[in-house]
Amino acid sequence: MRIKNWDKYQSKRKDRDGMPWVKLHRRALVSPTWHSMTDIQKAQFISLLLVADEHGYIPTEDPNLLMRMTGLQSEVEVDTLEQLNLIACGEFASDHKVGLVPSQQMKKVYFVQVGGLVKIGVSSNPHARLATIKTSNPKAKLLGWIHGTQEDEYDLHKKLVDYRYDREWFRLTKTTIEIISKMYYECHGSVLLVNREEEKEVEVEKEVEESLLRKDSKARNILCPKDWKADIHTVDGLRTEGYSDSLIERSIREMRDWSQSNNKRKRDWDATLRNWVRRAAPVTTSTKGQESWRKVLND
Repeated sequence: MRIKNWDKYQSKRKDRDGMPWVKLHRRALVSPTWHSMTDIQKAQFISLLLVADEHGYIPTEDPNLLMRMTGLQSEVEVDTLEQLNLIACGEFASDHKVGLVPSQQMKKVYFVQVGGLVKIGVSSNPHARLATIKTSNPKAKLLGWIHGTQEDEYDLHKKLVDYRYDREWFRLTKTTIEIISKMYYECHGSVLLVNREEEKEVEVEKEVEESLLRKDSKARNILCPKDWKADIHTVDGLRTEGYSDSLIERSIREMRDWSQSNNKRKRDWDATLRNWVRRAAPVTTSTKGQESWRKVLND
């Protein structure tokens, strides 16, 4: 069984495979078919959209089995939905690009390395996904992939949560490499090749950090990493203002602990550090007063 006009209303970019959503067009609000349906039938049809996207087609016409697959509390009115020309019974995805093979079986969990980071995502075409990643990270390299679903990707993210850098990006530590290498070997029977020159547990290339945390509408706030170090220009600037290295180091430790223990996230931790250090000395009306306070704090 299939959803009619699937390709017309559920088209997705080729580099967006595995997206966890379906499209529900607002034109339904002016559709006579939509207005002729009961609320239960509307909920059933939307649920069938989710099933079709999950499998690439609707694997059964049994109303009771569909009820259990969708989590609904009543049997799906298959005959009524077919009469409304919303589904086609007795057919597989004849006009569906996914074909007869469930889309979940075609997914691959891929590993892309950029410097000291590895991106773990899911796609039916890892090479096409790599091309997209390279638009912002030209040095990105596809380490490999394994057969899997989006659930497998989530499970792997949970295993590596302690090494998460940002969203799907993880620090390329020895533990990270061991886990993904074992999964790769179990899938392909060969060794996963990682660029050992870029395998560093605490160092992340500057260009990678800038591409991931660029200050635009897509930027995301992140926790201050436990091994975070201030940019040398930030430290030099604070020294010029009269702050000692001991005060700066103490502020970094306090800021990291504050972020981790209170789940505080920022886009620019260097800017946060500057403000943190400056707030350590009370503001006075005279430069001489400020310098005296800083001397007390620095000591």
